[in-house]
Amino acid sequence: MKILVIEDDPTQCLLLQRQLERAGHVVFARQDPYSAMEIMWREQVQLLVTDWEMPGLNGLDLIRQIREANLPFYVYIIMITGKHEREAVVQGLDAGADDYLVKPFDLREFIARVAVGERIVRLETCLRQTNQEMERLVNLDHLTGLLNRRAIYTRLQGELERSRRTNQPVGILFLDLDGFKKINDTYGHLVGDEALKAVAGAMQANVRPYDLCGRWAGDEFIVALPGVNVQDAGSVAERIRDCIARIDLSVNNQAIPVSVSIGVYVVDPASETGDLNEILALADQALYHAKKQGGAQIQLAKIERAVL
Repeated sequence: MKILVIEDDPTQCLLLQRQLERAGHVVFARQDPYSAMEIMWREQVQLLVTDWEMPGLNGLDLIRQIREANLPFYVYIIMITGKHEREAVVQGLDAGADDYLVKPFDLREFIARVAVGERIVRLETCLRQTNQEMERLVNLDHLTGLLNRRAIYTRLQGELERSRRTNQPVGILFLDLDGFKKINDTYGHLVGDEALKAVAGAMQANVRPYDLCGRWAGDEFIVALPGVNVQDAGSVAERIRDCIARIDLSVNNQAIPVSVSIGVYVVDPASETGDLNEILALADQALYHAKKQGGAQIQLAKIERAVL
């Protein structure tokens, strides 16, 4: 495990470093708290052993800075000090230390306390990973791997708020597979599922990493393009439409044509009310016109408001 030791006494610092290295840890030992913190951020060290009294920045202030930093990983902190008064112990723990050792201390006890910290860090890391995986599963559509309806709606709300703050447009693409019911009825739902997954892959392959792709319902999809004007939104829509038209899907050597219709609407933050339902209705109206004109094409939304 990576451990950072901050101790301004060079002899004590070296002693702790050697004991920890003998226990199998990777140790960064520093006497200056400022240079030590650079190591912590860079190496993502999750166990810190720090003295209380240090030049420039004392241990309490150091611990408070770490706790206020809202790091993406937990740092287990052991404070070592010559202060043995009960008030000092309480003060150190209140500042955010997880453990407290009074000098002089037994090195075997020190290594044992480090082992406790290591176990807690591993449990905390495992818990964070589990929570992140649960959040990912809650937000994703199980079939396509895209954002599900609830997640894409929430993310769209966030993009609209960002659009108003930055005065940047947001392109909205509303997609619908042409003749999807016929694919399901003719070839079965498993083939229909393959078509949906292929469409999702084509969408993701033609957008930027920070664009949003979601499955809205059934064979309907949404793409959000932050900072994109009408012309660029139309270009992205055309790339997606063309890519989907070239999907290689077949059953018993019989090719199954796959195509989509796309409605495009670009949110202008200077003139929009910011109502997401109204914006989606405008994109959906454009999609309806694309389907009505034969499908497999792109339709830009009209300026007038949709009727909800």
